[in-house]
Amino acid sequence: MLPEFDPAKHVKTEEHEDYFEKIYVPTIAKTMEVGHRSDGLRICIGADLLDKIEYTNLFMVGAGAIGCELLKNYAMLGLGSGKAQNNPEDPSKKKAAGSIVLTDPDIIEVSNLNRQFLFREKHLRKPKA
Repeated sequence: MLPEFDPAKHVKTEEHEDYFEKIYVPTIAKTMEVGHRSDGLRICIGADLLDKIEYTNLFMVGAGAIGCELLKNYAMLGLGSGKAQNNPEDPSKKKAAGSIVLTDPDIIEVSNLNRQFLFREKHLRKPKA
């Protein structure tokens, strides 16, 4: 049997009596759901870090086995997916679009198909990037 627990009786907070409304909601709860595919990530890492991820510019060399896996993970995170924003009223809020630039001088061969899921048979003998 569990002991009786009442937060109003057992938790004493003097300096942050309204922590949830005064601190959590304005800073952390801006991670609330907004009906976007990134809601889960926003809740875990926060809106500020998610914004940095979306507006990242990445130059990647190689689309081999590890590179394909990284590209998949970056796509799932939404890395480089931020759209350009131009606010004529406040130029300091101007943001360039995020992007991923990939380079790989290799061509797709049959041996790539079993370990690099981005490529199919129709891509054989074409450049990876």
